[in-house]
Amino acid sequence: MGLRVTEAIEIVGELEVTLTHAETGEKIVRRYRNRVVNGGLELIAARLAGEGNDCAVGYAAVGTDATPPAAGDTTLGAELARKPLTTLSRDGSRVNYSAYFSPSEANGDLKEFAVFADGATGTPGSGTMFNRALINVSKTAAYTMTVTGSITIRFKES
Repeated sequence: MGLRVTEAIEIVGELEVTLTHAETGEKIVRRYRNRVVNGGLELIAARLAGEGNDCAVGYAAVGTDATPPAAGDTTLGAELARKPLTTLSRDGSRVNYSAYFSPSEANGDLKEFAVFADGATGTPGSGTMFNRALINVSKTAAYTMTVTGSITIRFKES
């Protein structure tokens, strides 16, 4: 019988949503936490096992459903708009990404946000959801919106 050492890790997702007024440049910034869903955990396990070449997150989506995120979520409740990520990078055990929505995109009372991988396209419902967050953003055609996020895998603090 071998020695068993256990260390807990956690995956922490954070979002910053910035609305920028197209004419005045005024900025409204909001910050949120997000939940990694089962699909995201399975993507990590698949990558560790050398499975799949399309595990990277590649699309961001927003929707209008205010249902709290749950581990079993696979789609947004009411997806309104989806865009390819503008940036994607890794720094150690942290992945950083951003998505940009123009004045004509994603207008409405936005209540949810998620990123998708594994075959995700611009088609709503495609790919595997990695994480989901509740947000509270009212976007109109007077604003652009940039969502900047991070996913950090770290040892859990005791």
